[in-house]
This record gives sequence, structure tokens and C-alpha cells, in this order.
Amino acid sequence: MMQETWLADLIHETGNEIYVLDAVTLSFLYVNHAACNNLLYAKEALLRMKASDLMPDLKEDRITVLLDQLKTEKDEQLAIETMQLRQDGSCYPISLRFQYLTIHAEPVFIVIGQDRSNPATDLLDPLKYCFTQAEAHLPGVLFQMTQKPDGSLVFPFLSADSKNLLSLSFGELQSAPEKFSTLILQEDRQSWNESLQISAHEQTTLNWEGRIWIEDWHDVKWINLRATPQNCGDLGVLWTGLMTNITEGKLQEEDLRRSRAQLAALAAHADQIREAERASLARDLHDDLGGNLIAIKMALSQLSIHLPTDDPLLNSRVTYLDSLIDRTTMAVQSLASSLRPAILDAGLVAALKWQTQEFQKQTGIPCQFISNTAEIAIDQSCELGLFRMVQEACTNIAKHAHATDVELHLFESTGEILLEIIDNGIGMTRHDRSKASSYGLRDMMERVTGLGGNMAIASRPGKGTLITVRVPFIESCH
Repeated sequence: MMQETWLADLIHETGNEIYVLDAVTLSFLYVNHAACNNLLYAKEALLRMKASDLMPDLKEDRITVLLDQLKTEKDEQLAIETMQLRQDGSCYPISLRFQYLTIHAEPVFIVIGQDRSNPATDLLDPLKYCFTQAEAHLPGVLFQMTQKPDGSLVFPFLSADSKNLLSLSFGELQSAPEKFSTLILQEDRQSWNESLQISAHEQTTLNWEGRIWIEDWHDVKWINLRATPQNCGDLGVLWTGLMTNITEGKLQEEDLRRSRAQLAALAAHADQIREAERASLARDLHDDLGGNLIAIKMALSQLSIHLPTDDPLLNSRVTYLDSLIDRTTMAVQSLASSLRPAILDAGLVAALKWQTQEFQKQTGIPCQFISNTAEIAIDQSCELGLFRMVQEACTNIAKHAHATDVELHLFESTGEILLEIIDNGIGMTRHDRSKASSYGLRDMMERVTGLGGNMAIASRPGKGTLITVRVPFIESCH
């Protein structure tokens, strides 16, 4: 009798949770003091409950299947790692060991539970202790999320840091899992749903970034969910992974993007000023200096009429001056053309066709121009920018490519202009493109960025180079 009392006191006062379940109804027949304390329930309340009431991630039918299996395996134990739900809505990890017995002809389960949220008990299990320590030091929230066949989400597990990230505890999401979806900003919900569907259908890693609104803090956060899916058949799809706060990184990205946009706008403005100065200088050279040279040539011609014909020295000087005026006029015209080619007045298509002919004439390299339109009425700054990029690309090809064939393509499509410059030269490496001395490529990149477009370079050593430029179609104001 004394031994029975001692044993009963030991079971009641031990630190482990101990339960006796009715093997048919899974109702509690006995709970010890540790179970009541941990679950925050009075003993009488627990004795009116079932095991499934405390295990939100193990539904009653699932528990029944597991325990029915145990009944058929004599002298075997069943171990379950799960979460138990306290009366206040919070959850804690627990290891449960089930043993099937028959006492006074009544089938029961003896259940011993070990609270894994207590580091002191985890020291008894090195693997569990390592997990607890890793969870505590992870830069985010460990989670398990299940999408049921009807599309609804439940969270079988969330680590303790969920309150800091989502302003929601595990217990709150357990009782109302739909709260997570309502946190996601309306404009990001489509990408969230699409990411879930793709991951579930293709069984690929879920990797989603989006914004959530935290009402308690009146704040928007960027979060990243990265998780591995597992098809659980009729139970749905289970994801296990990590949820992290990426707000700081996103803000830094936005600052960098804003800074780049400002630099691009500044570069475009500087380029417009430069081109305006070039155009002004070209006009001055053509109108003033060119006009003066023509006037000098005409005056010299008039003067030569009155020179004595029997003075060969004087006549040779006049001939030399006339030739010098012609060469200077040609130099002025060439300089004015390089500053702002007059051919641009005929439109971009005509200007690029002329440029390919000039390139072939100067280098001897065959150069073919192809366009799907005879004329493109685009904004003058866009027209000039594309022309300058072609000039720069042609200069680079002539200097470095050792090409024997060049093609230039210009296509107008819906909403954009496509420009391609192709050569069959020696190609270039990534190192070549990133050299500090690659001013030509850098200038092209700045121009295309200023036009709101993008540029791509495809090249391999010995395989030639393809430069692709895409810019939005900006219609001419004229």
C-alpha cells in the first residue's frame, strides 16, 4: 500500500507530462500536475477534453490512424513530435510517447510528454537541443504551412520570433490562419497566390518576396518566404522553411535604384547640353567660318583676274591659296558633320544607312543595313542617341574587333525600337567589357539608360559580338 502511494505521488509530481487516454474515445482519464501547469487548464477541464483538442496540427482522424496502428503492434511504442495548444492560445513543442495497455479489461493509452520549449529538458536530447539553439539564433521565423485541398492555409508550426516579425503569435495564427493572408498588401497578393500555385503544382521551392502591413505598428515590412514543399496527398501540400524580414535590404535597393535613376537623368541632361553645344558649334562652323571661306575664295578669284599673266611666282601663290581654301572648307564641313551630321535631318533610317556606307568606305569592311521601316518618326533626343551609339559601336569594331563582316539592324515594333549591331570579329570577354578604359561601351550604356532603355552584349572570344539595344518608342513632337 505504501509503495502504491509512493508511485502515485511520483507520477503526479514528475516534471514530465503524463496522461491516460481512453483508447476508444481518446478522452483524458488522467492528467498529472505537470500537464495541468503547462497547459494552463484545471484538471477537471482537461478530463472533459480529447487529445485532438490539444494538438492542432494532428487532426482526430490522423491520431486515430496512428493509434490504431499501435494497437496492432504489441509491446511497441509510438513517438510523436507535435505542438500542444495551451488555454491562452499559445503553443509549445512537445515529444509524446504512446504505450497501449489493457487495465482492468479496459484498453488505454499511457502517454508521456516532454516539453521541448524548456532548454533544460532539451539537454537530455542533443539533437533537439541543437535544433532549439539553431531556432533561437536564426535570422527569421521557422514555419510549417499547409494548403488544404480547398485552398485554405493553416500553420502547424511557427517559431517564437513570429510575434516580432508578424505581430502575430503562433497561437493567434493557429486559431485564425486567414490573418496571414490579410497582412499581405493587396497589390502583392496576386504574386503570392501565383507563387503558391506554382510551388504546389511543380513541387519546386517556394521563394516569394512581398510586403505586409502591420496594423499595430502602422508599418509596411518586406518579407521573404523560402520553403520546400511536400505533397501530403488528401491532406494538401506542406511547406517547411524560413520567413525573414528583408525590409532593410529592400529600402537599400530602392535608394540605390533612385540614385541610379538620378544619375541617369543627370547624364541624359548633360548629354542633351553637350549635343546642343555641338549643334550650335556645327552651325557656327558652317554658317560663319564656312561662309567666310567662300567669301575669301570668291575674292581671291576676283583678284587673280587682275594679276599679270607673266608672273609665275605670283600665280602659283594664288593657286596654292585657292587649294588651301578648298581643303580648309572640306575640313570645316567634316568637323561640322562630326559634331552634328546634317544627314540626321533626313531621319534616323537614312542617317544609319549613310553611317554604314561611311563605315564601309573608311574601313573596307562590308557593312549591311537592314530595317523594317523606311522612316521612324521618333523624338530627336532618341534619334540622336541611337545614332551616336551606332557611331561608337562602329568605332569600336574598327579599332578592336578585326571583323570581316558587320550588320546593323533597326526594327520598329509595338512600343519600342530595337537596334542590333553584329560583327564576326574576335569577340570580347567580361573582363574586356569591365575595363576602366572601356569608355565607348560605358558611354553607350549611359546613353541607353538616359533614354529609358536597356543594352545587352552577347559575345564569346572568337565568335563575334552582338549588341542589342531596346528603347521605348517616343514619338516626335514635330
